[in-house]
Amino acid sequence: MKERALLIIHGFGGNEQEIFYLHDYLQQQNMESFWIRLTGHDGVKKHFAKATYLDWLNDVEQKIMELEQEYRHITCIGFSMGGLLTIQQS
Repeated sequence: MKERALLIIHGFGGNEQEIFYLHDYLQQQNMESFWIRLTGHDGVKKHFAKATYLDWLNDVEQKIMELEQEYRHITCIGFSMGGLLTIQQS
């Protein structure tokens, strides 16, 4: 089992573009870094309008559970709303 994974969570209305540089930097530093695109944050307004806070909590929970299969420790880094989702999962 690997030691640590870093999970980066974007903010409300954001996507992977807002966290790309951090993810890339962490990878260059040989850190196991991952990100998720929250439900409805795919650029389609209809999808965004249908997404709820519970969807986003579930997205984070599912990704953490997935990473826990391979890593002893998961560190979450959240931006804005992503930070709130991180706190909810702690």
